[in-house]
Amino acid sequence: MDRKMQEIEELTPIVQNKLIEKGLIDSDKTIRLIACHDIVLDNVPRNHYVIHCIETGSRFFLKLQKKVDNIIHCNEYIQAIYQNEDYALPHVLISPFSFHNDMFFITNYVEGYDLETLDSELSDVQWKKAAEDIRQQLMLLANIHTPYYSEHNKFFTGRYPEMFREKLQTRIKHISLTGYDGSKMQSAYNNSLKILNNSTFSKPSLIHMDVKPANIVFDPKTEKAVLIDFEFARFGDLDYGIVQVLLTQFNSFSDNYKKKMFPVLTNGLITFSQACEMPKLQVYLWYQTMCNIIYYHNHNTQCPDEMRKIYEKMLNLLSKE
Repeated sequence: MDRKMQEIEELTPIVQNKLIEKGLIDSDKTIRLIACHDIVLDNVPRNHYVIHCIETGSRFFLKLQKKVDNIIHCNEYIQAIYQNEDYALPHVLISPFSFHNDMFFITNYVEGYDLETLDSELSDVQWKKAAEDIRQQLMLLANIHTPYYSEHNKFFTGRYPEMFREKLQTRIKHISLTGYDGSKMQSAYNNSLKILNNSTFSKPSLIHMDVKPANIVFDPKTEKAVLIDFEFARFGDLDYGIVQVLLTQFNSFSDNYKKKMFPVLTNGLITFSQACEMPKLQVYLWYQTMCNIIYYHNHNTQCPDEMRKIYEKMLNLLSKE
């Protein structure tokens, strides 16, 4: 029996009992686990699972928890949106539980297909509707505030620039950046801290930080789109979240996303050209393109040239005395 089949066999009764204990299915009901969403965890191919109740047809989502999955941290706030709006945003139904050396948790199942899969199948009208739904959800999230900023599932009681300094300190040492001039990197780092120490920030606001077609599910039956996968969500500066969305136009996403969704998501916001002229946003652009370079390196895939060019442009700007 291979690893996946053995995991399904051992997990099924555990998951079934947890659903029964929580009152999500009746005690006489049975479930089936269906492997989906291939992922790599600690260099090992793994899966998340769809939970299908055989008798009722109801479904849930069983997610293998990565080292940092911020949906746990943000869950109570996401639940508040779910209770007050007509969007079934992913929210945790059963808290993380251990299984061998892993942690799993269960969320609601979001009906539909991701936009990476549907892409060319959607009409212009459906793309527009999906874009409007996602824009509305991002705005709802942005209006949720907490007293403190957060990172890696923890609230940070210090000043925002101090939290950012720790992130930047770690990233600039990554092996994928060793080809860049060390003294220039250090100057950019020092100047970034000066800029942030003299900048203003929004209230700690809920930002998704991973807006992309694969994280948007569209249900052709209801024609509603839902933002999923809050793994990188946090309470941060709204401008930081805006920069993430602005950079999606330079990522390896489809032309349909870039032409039909991106303009709706960014309508009325600061433009990329304007962001490049603002010191605080230059720091955010430098850091987030740095994260993209590191991500592509770690996944053994080619970083888009445009993303690397933006990184180099911000490095040059920020390293000037």
